[in-house]
Amino acid sequence: MTRLFSEGRVMMCDIIAISSCIGIEQLSGKYSYRFHFKGVYRGSPIKEIRSCPSRCLELMIGEEYILQLVPIIVEHKILLVKVKRFTRLGDHRILL
Repeated sequence: MTRLFSEGRVMMCDIIAISSCIGIEQLSGKYSYRFHFKGVYRGSPIKEIRSCPSRCLELMIGEEYILQLVPIIVEHKILLVKVKRFTRLGDHRILL
């Protein structure tokens, strides 16, 4: 487990990720979202991003999103985050 603390305070550095939603769990009226991710965050290998339980967001399984996240903790190769903002990737056109 890697805690993201600096002198007793939680580090609030936002990160941006492009990922697809792979799961939604409802817990006591709040929702937790799971996102596909394989990589490294601050030296820790990550296999999935999971959001803290929060209000219902308009996210759908299988859709890809640009996510602005606040990292909280890395545990068992899962990055636990707070979802700050999101936008569906299909809503944007990329011109090359």
